Amino acid sequence: MNDNRTRLKVIHCALKRLCHTQPGGHAVRRQFTLAMLISGIVSSKEVQLLAIVSKLPSKNQAESHIKRFKWWITHEKVDCSSYYLSYVEQLLANLYNEA
Repeated sequence: MNDNRTRLKVIHCALKRLCHTQPGGHAVRRQFTLAMLISGIVSSKEVQLLAIVSKLPSKNQAESHIKRFKWWITHEKVDCSSYYLSYVEQLLANLYNEA
């Protein structure tokens, strides 16, 4: 359990550092949701929501997390350009500099 919590915290801090501007309001919650998704995928090595949720630190809120992730995946305001692109650009730049 402690490893999952540490992994989630490290991923969330890394996302904060990669963000060009400090998010506010709902953007903070959405950034944390993205960190939870990444952490769950890395931990479980699967992309099924139930497997992702089983690897999160707070297992007593599994149904709530599944609903949150379903919203994230299907919501029209969460699109590639607004949430993923800035992180992907930074990731590619760092990979290019390391190569």
